[in-house]
Amino acid sequence: MRKTLLTIENLKVYYYTGRGIVRAVDDVSLAINRREMVGLVGESGSGKSTLGYAIVRLLPPQGKIVSGKIVLDGKNLLKLSSSEMRKVRGKEIGMVFQDPLTSLDPLQKVGDQIVETILEHVNISKKEAYDMAAKALMEVGLPPDRLDSYPHQLSGGQRQRVMIALATVLKPKLIIADEPTTALDVIVQDRIMELLASLKEELNTSIILITHDISLAAERADKIAVMYAGHLYEYAPSDEIVSKPLHPYTQGLIQSIPDVFVRKEIKEIKGNPPDLANPPSGCRFHPRCPYAIEKCMRKEPPTVRINENRYVKCWLYA
Repeated sequence: MRKTLLTIENLKVYYYTGRGIVRAVDDVSLAINRREMVGLVGESGSGKSTLGYAIVRLLPPQGKIVSGKIVLDGKNLLKLSSSEMRKVRGKEIGMVFQDPLTSLDPLQKVGDQIVETILEHVNISKKEAYDMAAKALMEVGLPPDRLDSYPHQLSGGQRQRVMIALATVLKPKLIIADEPTTALDVIVQDRIMELLASLKEELNTSIILITHDISLAAERADKIAVMYAGHLYEYAPSDEIVSKPLHPYTQGLIQSIPDVFVRKEIKEIKGNPPDLANPPSGCRFHPRCPYAIEKCMRKEPPTVRINENRYVKCWLYA
């Protein structure tokens, strides 16, 4: 039985803006086991990236963790000082950012950036750090001479591999990959996902895959967590999500996936996600839900445990 690596309890993350308080992550609880890939899926604005950045405490200035717990391997990350948290980032948690071209320093060679990360956490010589950086590049399928390249000299797929090398060079316990295949062609996407899957096994690490593409998560992740409007609406093993989605929102996401082998009607989820500065009462999905009843409009549904590994937040099962 796999042991739990990361536990998130009743996490609330709000953005304090000129137009009001945006409840981007609102009372979310989640547990991720060791050596497990969890796909965090949902439409844009669902709160999935905010959840990822909250784990590493890299929120923008207007963002604030209001309450809750984030426990990594027994350590509550929200209790750590800023200096203690800097030691966690890179060494215990690796982050693969959405856009490597803007995340990498354009004025530094990629080798210098990887070496800087290593020396921040490990007391070794610069030459030893360069050897580690070269090995990290080779592990992601890049030749060591790419250490001397600047980010703009690399293709999109190569930059993403550099980001993965940077995130994994110190063998972290957890990798958070925020839309790691965005703007890449399907061949490179597949290679990047194969790389993450192999690193999960080789490094014995856990991965949070943040993506709007539920089909990608269904293919690669062990479990899927479905977010909508700041709430976690369903969490279950990937095969259960695909074969029998429970929440109407999850059903809508599954029905919107095209299948080149099976002729089927592709259905859209009508309407738009709500304004999180002024969310609807009751269940936040009720204005778009085909099964909504009067109770859904009045009262927020509880999270129901269906079995040991499956949870759903919906009045249909409460």
